[in-house]
Amino acid sequence: MGNAILMIFGILFFTVLYGCFERFDFLESKTKKVVILIVLFGVQVIISLCSMYGTGWDAGTLTEDAYNLAVGNSFDPGYYSSYTNNMLSLVLYAKLFSLAAHIGLSSYISAYGFCVVFNCIIYYCMGLLLADCIYKLTGDKKMQAMGFLVCYVFVYISPWNFVLYTDSLGIIFPVLMLWIYLSITENSVKKSILKWVMMLFVSIVGFHIKAESVIMLIAIVITHSIHVFVENRGVEIIKKLVPIILVLALVVPSFKLGSYSVIKTFENETGTEYDSEKSFSMFHWLMIGMNVESDGTFNGEDDTFSHYISDSEERESQNKKVIKQRLKEMGPSGFCVLMIHKLILNYNDGSFGNGLDGEGFIVNKFSKDTPANSWIRFFYRPDHKGFSVYLNLVQLLWLGILFFSFFIKNKWKYQSIMLSIIGLSAFVMLFEAQPRYLIVFAPIYVIAGILGMSNFFDIANRKAISYQIQKDSDI
Repeated sequence: MGNAILMIFGILFFTVLYGCFERFDFLESKTKKVVILIVLFGVQVIISLCSMYGTGWDAGTLTEDAYNLAVGNSFDPGYYSSYTNNMLSLVLYAKLFSLAAHIGLSSYISAYGFCVVFNCIIYYCMGLLLADCIYKLTGDKKMQAMGFLVCYVFVYISPWNFVLYTDSLGIIFPVLMLWIYLSITENSVKKSILKWVMMLFVSIVGFHIKAESVIMLIAIVITHSIHVFVENRGVEIIKKLVPIILVLALVVPSFKLGSYSVIKTFENETGTEYDSEKSFSMFHWLMIGMNVESDGTFNGEDDTFSHYISDSEERESQNKKVIKQRLKEMGPSGFCVLMIHKLILNYNDGSFGNGLDGEGFIVNKFSKDTPANSWIRFFYRPDHKGFSVYLNLVQLLWLGILFFSFFIKNKWKYQSIMLSIIGLSAFVMLFEAQPRYLIVFAPIYVIAGILGMSNFFDIANRKAISYQIQKDSDI
C-alpha cells in the first residue's frame, strides 16, 4: 500500500484505539495488570524464539565472535579496532553466551535463544519505563496503558528484538535517561546532583553501545537550562544550574574514562590489544553521509577507502578532503537535495529497515518450519510471504505516530523529547543514513505520538463542546 493510504489507516487506527481506551476501563485492578503483563511478556518470548534467525552483516559478525569468545574459539578481533562502538556489545553478549553454557545451553542455537530472551527483558523494561514516562507527563493512566500497548505492537515484538546487536542493547538508554529526568525531583542539591550524574552515567554506557543515545542527554540539558533561565532570576539561576555545570565539567573526562574502561575490558576479555591506528573517526561516517551516489547510505567504496589508509591521522585528513570536495561539488542546492533524500530514506520505513536484503538478510535459519512456528514465521521472516503484512502494519503505526507527534503541546518537559528527535534527525541526515539507526529512539517517538494524540483529541473535544454550546445558544 502507498504511504498516503497507510497514514489514513494509521490515523483511523489511533482514533479507534483512543476511543476504546476513553470509553472502557481495561485495567481496573492491579491483579489484572500483572496477569496481562506476564502474558504479554510470554507472547513476546514465544514470538522471538519461534522467529529468530542468524543475520549477516555486522550483527552476524558480532554474534559469532561473541559466541567464539565465550567458548574459547579463535576469531579476528581487528574488526573492533575499526568499529569500537561494538566492543562493549561483544563483551556483554559473550558473557551471556558463557552464562548460557554454564546452565546447560551448550549448542549455538540454544545459547542464541538465551540471548534473545535477554533482549526481550531489555525491551520489556524499556516498555515499562516508557509507560511510566507517559504517566508522569500526562497523569493519565489510560494514556499510559495505550502507550504501552502501542509500544508492544510497534517495538516489543519487532523482528529487531531477536537480532543480537547494538540496537537491541541500546534501545533502553534514551528512555531511561528521560525516566530519570522525570522521576527524581530536584528539591535538594544532593538529589539534583544525583539526578544529573545518573543521567551522565547512563549516557556514557549508552554512547558506547549506540552513539546516538547521548542525543537525549544533550536535549535534556539544553531544554532544562533554557527553562531555568526563563523561570528564575538572579541567584536562583546559578543555584539551579550548578548540577548542570558540574555535569558539563565532568563530560569530557567521564567519556574519556568510559572509553578507556571499555577498551581495557575488551583487551582483558579477548586477550588482544586495541589498535588505535585502525579506529575510524567521525569524519569517516560524515564522508559516507556526504556520498550523493549512495544517498548517504553505507557503501563499500568509502569503507574500503578508509580501511586502505593505515595511519589514523592521514585517514582523518583524507576523509576531510573528500568531505570538502563532495560539498563543493554538491553546492548549497545539492546539499539540500541530499538532506531531503536522506530524511525520506530514514523516515520512510516503520520496520526500521528490517529485512532490506530479503533472502540474504537471513544467513542461518536455525531450524525448519514446523506447524508450531510456521504461522509466526509467516509474518516475521523476510523470506516468507506474510512479511509484507507485517511491514504494512508497522508502517501505518509509524505514520500514525509521526502524524500525531506534530500536535504535541509546547510544554517545557515535552520540549526535550522533540529536541532529541530533531537532534537524531540531524544525526542521520549528516552521517550515514540508515533507518535502523532510529530504532533506539522508537520509544521516544511512541511517547511523542501519544502526547500529541492526547492533545489532538483534547482540542477536538473542546471544539466539539464549544460548537454544541454555540448551537444550543442559537436555538
